[in-house]
Amino acid sequence: MTALVHSRAYNLLHDWQTQHNWGRGNSHPKLRSNRDFAGQRLGVLGYGSIGRQVARVCSAMGMSVIAYTAHLRTTPESKRDHGFIVPNTGDPDGTIPEAWYGGLEKPHLHEFLRQDLDLLLVSVPLTEETTHMLGKEEFEILGQKNTFVSNISRGQMLVQDELIAALKTYAEGVKEGKKGSELKGLRGAALDVADPEPLPQDHPLWDAPNCIITPHISGLSTRYADRAFQVLEANLDRRDRGEKLINVVNKKQGKYEHSKTFGIVTSGTSNAVWTPEDDARGSANRSSGAGKAFVGADEEVLCWDVKKGELLSRWKDSSCSAEVTTIVQSEGDPDVFAVGYGDGSIRVWDSRIATVLITFNGHRSAVTSLSFDRQGVRLASGAKDTDLIVWDLVGETGLFKLRGHKDQITALAFIQPTISENGTLDEVDGDGLTSNGQLNDFADHAGFLITTGKDSLIKIWDLGSQHCIETHIAQSNGECWCMGVSPDQSGCVTAGNDGELKVWAIDVKGLSNAAREVMEGSERTYLHERGTLYRQSKDRTLTVSFHPSNNYIAAHGSEKAVELWRIRSESEVQKTMARKRKRRREKLAAAATQDSPTITVKAKDDEKVEDISTADVGDVIVSYVVVRTGGKVRSVDWAGRRVGKALQLLVTTTNNQLEVYGIPAKKNEMKTVSEGLPDYLRSFSVEMPGHRTDVRSLALSSDDRMLGSACNGTLKIWNVRTQSCIRTLDCGYALCSAFLPRDRIVVVGNRNGELELFDIASSSSLDTVKAHEGPIWTLHVHPDGKSLATGSADKSAKFFRFEIVQEEIPGTRRMTPRFKLVHTRTLKVADDILSLRFSPDSRLVALSSLDNTVKVFFTDTLKLFLNLYGHKLPVLNMDISFDSKLIVTCSADKNVRIWGLDFGDCHKALFAHQDSVMQVAFVPHNQDGNGHHFFSAGKDHLIKYWDGDKFEQIQKLDGHHGEIWALAVSRTGEFVVSASHDKSIRIWEQTDEQIFLEEEREKELEELYENTLTTSLEAEEDPTDERPEVVSAGKQTVSTLIAGEKIAEALEIGVPDLALMREYDVAKSTNPSLAAPPRNPIFLAHNNISAESYVLNVVTRIPAAALQDALLVLPFSQVSALFTFLAMWAEKGWSLPLTCRVLFFMLKTHHKQIVASKDLRALLEGVRGGLRKALAEQKDLMGFNLAALGVIGSRVRESGSKNFVGEHENDIEEVGKGKKKRGFIDVA
Repeated sequence: MTALVHSRAYNLLHDWQTQHNWGRGNSHPKLRSNRDFAGQRLGVLGYGSIGRQVARVCSAMGMSVIAYTAHLRTTPESKRDHGFIVPNTGDPDGTIPEAWYGGLEKPHLHEFLRQDLDLLLVSVPLTEETTHMLGKEEFEILGQKNTFVSNISRGQMLVQDELIAALKTYAEGVKEGKKGSELKGLRGAALDVADPEPLPQDHPLWDAPNCIITPHISGLSTRYADRAFQVLEANLDRRDRGEKLINVVNKKQGKYEHSKTFGIVTSGTSNAVWTPEDDARGSANRSSGAGKAFVGADEEVLCWDVKKGELLSRWKDSSCSAEVTTIVQSEGDPDVFAVGYGDGSIRVWDSRIATVLITFNGHRSAVTSLSFDRQGVRLASGAKDTDLIVWDLVGETGLFKLRGHKDQITALAFIQPTISENGTLDEVDGDGLTSNGQLNDFADHAGFLITTGKDSLIKIWDLGSQHCIETHIAQSNGECWCMGVSPDQSGCVTAGNDGELKVWAIDVKGLSNAAREVMEGSERTYLHERGTLYRQSKDRTLTVSFHPSNNYIAAHGSEKAVELWRIRSESEVQKTMARKRKRRREKLAAAATQDSPTITVKAKDDEKVEDISTADVGDVIVSYVVVRTGGKVRSVDWAGRRVGKALQLLVTTTNNQLEVYGIPAKKNEMKTVSEGLPDYLRSFSVEMPGHRTDVRSLALSSDDRMLGSACNGTLKIWNVRTQSCIRTLDCGYALCSAFLPRDRIVVVGNRNGELELFDIASSSSLDTVKAHEGPIWTLHVHPDGKSLATGSADKSAKFFRFEIVQEEIPGTRRMTPRFKLVHTRTLKVADDILSLRFSPDSRLVALSSLDNTVKVFFTDTLKLFLNLYGHKLPVLNMDISFDSKLIVTCSADKNVRIWGLDFGDCHKALFAHQDSVMQVAFVPHNQDGNGHHFFSAGKDHLIKYWDGDKFEQIQKLDGHHGEIWALAVSRTGEFVVSASHDKSIRIWEQTDEQIFLEEEREKELEELYENTLTTSLEAEEDPTDERPEVVSAGKQTVSTLIAGEKIAEALEIGVPDLALMREYDVAKSTNPSLAAPPRNPIFLAHNNISAESYVLNVVTRIPAAALQDALLVLPFSQVSALFTFLAMWAEKGWSLPLTCRVLFFMLKTHHKQIVASKDLRALLEGVRGGLRKALAEQKDLMGFNLAALGVIGSRVRESGSKNFVGEHENDIEEVGKGKKKRGFIDVA
């Protein structure tokens, strides 16, 4: 607005008006030089909420807009406005600017200012970096275009003396008649801020030409207070939900946060789940037809298109950093997945929207096994804490916790059989109907659970009575590591050490009868051992999986193979048994020639037809084929599950890849002659997006756009912005790497003492130089970009010069240029060289050796300058600061030492990590005053950010799940890249969030306190006491403690307010004009809400899975207050399911105290009366709705329509006829 006022010469017009003077109109020179805003360019220095609104207004006036922020924003998400937005204002999506600039360095700022700006708006926050951001040099750049400057930020943003000089330069040029390019300086300025404030009366800024000054009032408005309270209310809601606050003032830049993860296909801690296109329909429109694989990838779940190798979706809960340990898909709803984590938590995900539906916390350690029931309404979980928990997904609560195993749970499955009238097994659909259309009597029973543990036990649990009804020793030679249950639930296979597979038959009919029995019957055995099989590999078996529709079983251990077994048909088994009988008769006949009466009788008995159930398990289940994989197998799942089709097997390996194998099924089951082993084929694989082995070296290009990662056998080049792999090159066992100048060539040092040169553009190897006799542990490019140096285990450092030589093309006389490394010098030392660095000023070269010391030499003469000793173990890595004054070293002794390069004195020794420190790296510049800040990475999975001048830790970056082998800092210092044993490559970006060291220390102490607090809340069990078999499924966490405190706070302020408003209602009945009493400000902040509504809102906001644990935090003294509000909610019919749930849980928890209290009797009578009335109304409403549905259903049946709720009889009968029934080995 001030720029518009200035451009229209408003001051002159106002003077004419006060003088009652019409003026000379368009003949006045000031009016004739008015500028039209259309077509002009606005530069917004600080594109925040104010800058976005100014851009919106100026864009409507026809101006083009360019934006400048502290960090360059290139993605649509980064350009969005995440602060408070007044409706219909600003630029929420950041789409108005035609160009976007960023960076706090002067060259970046000057590039922005040179964009022919007609108007510059200064709206950045005042920090150390932005103080005096615009000075003489900047005003000279703006003066080339005679820019108008408007400052609404702070007066310290500008050097005011230089601003006055620039304004005077323009005014004097106008007086001298200069025009066009000869006219320099700023044509005007509008300042709502000044330095100091208030501005002294004699300050020269008052008299600056073409300068409009206002006393810091640009933000004043009659709606200012309302909007401030709206921001406060929004932040209060965000704090309650645990979300990040908006409109946070950042006084300093610098905090690093994890932003991206790539390079990982699948982690070795979790299983894989295959789904067809119809299932898990998130991103199904991009699916290629080969199905999708859901795998764990550290703390995330990744969904891969196994045919294209494309990442379809990524699931990550920002509140959880634990590794994914197990994944299972629901049979009832294929879009629902349950994921178990290493911290004992379970999250139920909706794959269509990649969102967490429910979070359960009940285990104290990593979840090892999960299983849904057939209807998908219950979830069973087992963990390393030996506990089994059954969860209710509808009520979002834990039903109960079962204890009986003495070691971690390795597998579990629901057993939900049904027996038809003729005594055969029927399958049950999701509605509780059997295949013959009859209602499943077993559906009324809670079902059974079969579990195995590392304690080598297999157990059957009755979920109705909640106790173990049967226990067997699963394995004869140690632990039981896995179990597979047949699709018809008639049998299972357990597996343990030495390749042993034990086959069990489940008496499903007996279980079904036991479920119907009201009284306790005679003791029966429902689990029968049928025999033992042995795999070809003698290692531990990790997975046993039945094919869901074909007669095949897959099993694997930790080797590079998956063994497939085939279940023979009944005719094949009978044929095998007949062949055995024939052989026995032949043997008996041969023996009868010698001595035979008794033997002849046995032969006659042998002619009797044997029952198939008596067949040896080795005759029923036979080895089919062994599939050799590309890596050690971690998990398998059946893909392409159609009956009769070729078998497809999804395999995840520990070397970070997914594979799908196609195996032909047996064509003629009746054929007994051996057909030979079937030929399997690897159909698809996902391996390009990651390395097969640990990344040992990282290197960034000079422009920070490309990242090189090298491991044993592979060098990959990544696009840092998109995290996509653009080149994959074969190399040796890489130990170090670097980009050469111009970023066209990458050099890799390998274990064989060779330097390998790769051309990125052509994806080819240029040359291989045999540089050393031992492994090349380190290499560094000289600061002048013309040479490099290498250090090796052969106790020498070699220096190479870059040269372009002309070589003759074989068979021709033509010459072609070729890049070569020319060896120039060699430096011999007494021990293996582990690290080598040049100083940025090229004066020194430092070597760390196996004798725990660092030697510093002069680069030109290679004479020893300093000998740094103090580490107790070998120095693994080092780096030199930008000014060549400090050198930081890290060692296997867990310490980091900071040395001065002037005298070689040790400034400080820091105990940096809990394990060996693998790498250190300085920030490569000092533009933000952080040139002596450095990063360290260790085997303790942590990256730490240090201040090398103050010798203190600035920040701790926690995210990796394995040892960190490599670290690289960008040239700008805006991000850090790390690679770890967990196969992931992570980028940590610098954000706008300020770092307060005190807050970082407090955060670490809070984490330590929370960990000890939650541990102390767990009840300590006396090993001498007998553990109860069933306990409640709950676990106190920090979130449940906070939720309980919120309920307690709400009750504390709600009860007095309730009494106050009752007194007011009584007084108002006699005095209607009585003013309302002052209430607690919290109620006023929530639109003067009533106390009972406020308490209900607090309880409603607590997740259902955490409600019971939160209620346990309440002391008994507050139970009466809670019952008071429960009575009011029941009387008004508010949230009856929640009211009943809270009431029943509190009655169950405090039953003894409530019974002993006389005061609570009358209160509970009131609750019961109100609740019965409200429930009766709900019952009448439900009955009316059911009757209406019955009427509608009858009308639909009369009209001949089908597929309506309740019409199953005819349809299911038709479907049941075509089903193929297959029974497992059953002796019941």
